[in-house]
Amino acid sequence: CAVDSKARLVDRAMHTLDEFADGNFDARIELIHGNDNSVTEYNAIIGRIQSRIFQQRSHNHALSVVMSQMQNGIIAVDQDLRVILVTAVAKKLLGIVGNPEGQLITEASKDVRLDDVFIEAMNQPGVYTNDVAARTTMGRGHRPLRLYVSPMRNDGKVVGALAMVEDITELRRLEQVRTDFAANVSHELKTPLTSIRGFVETLEAGAIDNPPMARIIMMETERLTRLINDILSISKLESGDTEVAIERIRLDKVAYDVCDMLSIHASEKQIEMHSHINEKPIYIMGNPDRVEQMLINLVENAIKYNKEGGWVHVSLNVDNKYFYVKVEDSGIGIPKESQDAIFERFYRVDKSHSREIGGTGLGLAI
Repeated sequence: CAVDSKARLVDRAMHTLDEFADGNFDARIELIHGNDNSVTEYNAIIGRIQSRIFQQRSHNHALSVVMSQMQNGIIAVDQDLRVILVTAVAKKLLGIVGNPEGQLITEASKDVRLDDVFIEAMNQPGVYTNDVAARTTMGRGHRPLRLYVSPMRNDGKVVGALAMVEDITELRRLEQVRTDFAANVSHELKTPLTSIRGFVETLEAGAIDNPPMARIIMMETERLTRLINDILSISKLESGDTEVAIERIRLDKVAYDVCDMLSIHASEKQIEMHSHINEKPIYIMGNPDRVEQMLINLVENAIKYNKEGGWVHVSLNVDNKYFYVKVEDSGIGIPKESQDAIFERFYRVDKSHSREIGGTGLGLAI
């Protein structure tokens, strides 16, 4: 009878464990007799297993959420270079489709050769960094990627490698911008300095009493000063300098004052300036000097690149939560193919004409 009772207990336990394996974590061994210590002990053990499973599931869920929210991708392989983990971001960056887990990394990622990268990383004591290029979604170009790969160890033995995949397209663009900026600055500084040096040499050769030449030297010097001031301004802005006073500004009054200040330059080309102070004041929060500088650059451009006898019209409009400053003019305009580049540093549609009127190519960038 005791043997039969134990057999039934084993059957009930096996049935309960079978349900437990199928995901019914609330399953317990049925208590037939009122006081069966064995069943109570077994159910207590199952309860602890359930608690451990729930803790692990919670941990895995939190880890999954963190990895899915990361902008960088994560991919891991075992010592045989088979994929054991890959996030959605990594799949997108590396051009991996489907579920690659269990596949060799060479099969999973056909666009980028990663096997050599992981092998090299497994032989490194620390983080191994490597840059690769992957095809873009459209397949017409390549996206630069940077991999930070660390070997995974168990009891001191390398059992795989984990890589963080970062899209460095923006970093490369900024590096190119910095290189172009240095080259452009060198060129822009060299041009007026060469001109000034040539005229000074001419003066030293005996043309000391030559007012036209002295005026040209002064114009080149002023151009050089403007260029240096613009470079300092844009460097200060891009350095993240936030030490500026923020206060309430009457925007329509600032715009009117800027037009009034620049009307002298406009009158030299017989250009009519149209601006007015709004009946209902328009206030914004900002730095007065920087707002004024922005408006001066815009209105000054409208005057510089205008025609004799033209006009410049500055107006402010209100639309729910936004204020719009509109600067219109009768000038030469900007060709459609150049409009996407007008805020790039040193970009000028007509370089020769810009230099004649003292443009540095930095006003709109500022």
